[in-house]
Amino acid sequence: MEYPDTAGLFPAGAIVNVECSNGTEILNYYVSSRSYSGDRVSFTCIDRSYTADRKFEIPSDKYINVYDKDGKITATYALIADVMDSIISVCGYSGYSDMSGILTAVVPKIDKNKLDGRSCRDILDELTRTCASFAMVQGDTGSGNVQGILVFIPMNVGAASVYTADKGKYDKLRLGGIKKVNAVELSSGCKNYSAGSASSPFNTLAIETPYASEAAAGAVYGMLKDYEYRAWECDKMLLDSFIPLPSSIIKFPEGDMYVNHCSVFLTSSGIYASMGRNAVSEDEIGYLNRTERELNQRYRIGDVKNNTVIDEDGIQFVFENKNGDPEKYGFKTFAGGLAEFGGAMIDSIMPDSVETVSETDTEVVQRILYGGKTYELTYTKDGNKKSNISFKEVSG
Repeated sequence: MEYPDTAGLFPAGAIVNVECSNGTEILNYYVSSRSYSGDRVSFTCIDRSYTADRKFEIPSDKYINVYDKDGKITATYALIADVMDSIISVCGYSGYSDMSGILTAVVPKIDKNKLDGRSCRDILDELTRTCASFAMVQGDTGSGNVQGILVFIPMNVGAASVYTADKGKYDKLRLGGIKKVNAVELSSGCKNYSAGSASSPFNTLAIETPYASEAAAGAVYGMLKDYEYRAWECDKMLLDSFIPLPSSIIKFPEGDMYVNHCSVFLTSSGIYASMGRNAVSEDEIGYLNRTERELNQRYRIGDVKNNTVIDEDGIQFVFENKNGDPEKYGFKTFAGGLAEFGGAMIDSIMPDSVETVSETDTEVVQRILYGGKTYELTYTKDGNKKSNISFKEVSG
């Protein structure tokens, strides 16, 4: 059938159901883009996770302000439950489930700086790394707008289908190395938190996350202690009844293998898949996102580096109080290069010497020595008033 005008056919977001004659259940897909070539229209479709790229939004009344004794706002945050509810609403999922069981315990609240201007995917990426997990949409199958549930799945959990491999229906299984988790290290900027004890870095799970904390390191270690990560590959397998998803378990004669990547090919002779679990080549078992692997030195708004942070108000100096909450003090600037600091500064280095070079009834000249450099302070005086003040470096 020819369609002279395809503008209204399969718009972006339209549901695409793939049905197999053998009853294999396949997740729903959604039209994300299309291209034209002569009389042909080609479509690119992705699963429900495509909505995670939407900008994060949360009702303003969900933010909670923290005030100091003078009534000044020192921090603004949202509870993790409200953050997740907003992500579910923005992305159109029917709900979420945390199979790690540690999310709300290790990230009870999120600072506003870590939410403003971010996509839902960015936020989820940081949260799942904190829990040594990944997020996927489950249950989005069949006809209609099922939506699906967003699930946090830890790296040691098989949450999808379990399939027993038929020896005559797959190519050779290639087994990779085994790495046992004996220690966990979470880091954020200059702060590092660890739990467990590894005989070598090879058995350490290293996680870079802005939500690093002692509680998070302990919780992840408790979840993964002595877990053995095994890498493997199978280039070709004939599938009979299911499509492997991340966290699926394939039962081989050599043992149960967890899937974390899979490519499926629909052909006239059957459904084939290439699948496996990535090898870990780092000294430590790295759990870094793509941005951190490629741009490990990039600083983002809200990241605390040593005792400073850049937020919507500019550069702030940070002190973490006994409750673990950051106190931030910044600058206001005015004409003529004048800056007002929100806190107080105390000099820890005093001048080596202060010498009055000359003094009259109207003018004073002093020389001040700082660490091998000499500065000249000059001012005129009229009673108790000092004016025409200048301060410059001079030769010794």
